[in-house]
Amino acid sequence: LYETCKETLVYLTHLDLDDMQTIMNEYLQNQSKPNGFTHDSLNRLCWAIGSISGTMPPSTEKRFLVTVIKELLDLTIAQ
Repeated sequence: LYETCKETLVYLTHLDLDDMQTIMNEYLQNQSKPNGFTHDSLNRLCWAIGSISGTMPPSTEKRFLVTVIKELLDLTIAQ
């Protein structure tokens, strides 16, 4: 199941990189909304982000990860 989910996310990222980034960023931003945060959903999101590691050009991946880390830090402060 793990490999199937990972392969699916990798294929989707290759099909539309910008859309995948947008979806993951929106999902991460929803974590900061009231009733939006759960440990399970955050764990799933972090797993998904890790599973697509290496599928983006290095400069794009670096920018994406910086954005994710900033959002996670903001989430930590808010919680």
